[in-house]
Amino acid sequence: FTGLATQAEPQLWGAEQAVWFKQIEADLDNFGAALEWAEASPETAEVESGLQLAGSLWQYWITLGCWSEGSDQMERLFARSDAAQHTPERALALNLAGILAAQSGNMFKAGQYLEQAQSIGNELGDQFKIAHSRYGLGLVAFIEGDLGVAQEHYEASLSLFRSLEHQAGITVALKAL
Repeated sequence: FTGLATQAEPQLWGAEQAVWFKQIEADLDNFGAALEWAEASPETAEVESGLQLAGSLWQYWITLGCWSEGSDQMERLFARSDAAQHTPERALALNLAGILAAQSGNMFKAGQYLEQAQSIGNELGDQFKIAHSRYGLGLVAFIEGDLGVAQEHYEASLSLFRSLEHQAGITVALKAL
């Protein structure tokens, strides 16, 4: 199911979003079982696969408001994962966890996750992961009432999304500004 979620992730931003949301919804029990299996696995690689699966479902969880469910799942997976793994999948999962924590009201945890995601993005030179984490850090600053810092993060995110020609990211960043 990780393959299906990975295939769906970029589509959840695009014109076929409704089709992919229905596909995920149809397989939601299977995704849940796969996440539970990954969480219970004694193998680090399986836990990391669970992080990749969860990270790929981020747009679904956020759009449908499954903040607590997603946040709890991410906490359990991170508790079992190898923090030394600096992979694009881990950065994606950290971005998801940060956004979910922010939406759930835990700004401290959100900031920690998003800063880790940005650090991994910087280390990997992954501009999309950096753009996403900067957007999330902007959200945290906005919720905390620090509008100047929020604007800095949103503008940096917008600039990166523009350089990547990522239309959905551009739209989200412009909306935030």
